[in-house]
Amino acid sequence: MEASEYFWINNGPIVGSLEELPNVIETISEEQFKHHVNSEKNDFVTWIDNCCNDSKLAKSLKRVKRKKTFVKKIRDKLGE
Repeated sequence: MEASEYFWINNGPIVGSLEELPNVIETISEEQFKHHVNSEKNDFVTWIDNCCNDSKLAKSLKRVKRKKTFVKKIRDKLGE
């Protein structure tokens, strides 16, 4: 993945792959998570769809608003 496709978490780490994402989401604060996932947007879904080219996973995460559920769905997908 090119540097321009990395996910830059608000005041936090940079994610370079879908495999890194669940671990990073677990370490960020609830406030940081809500910055990216709220009623107006879901930056993680956009990144997963556009940069990781996984529209199926992105669609399954579209309505998820809880960190724990988000992480579980990604890990389930990676474990397939």
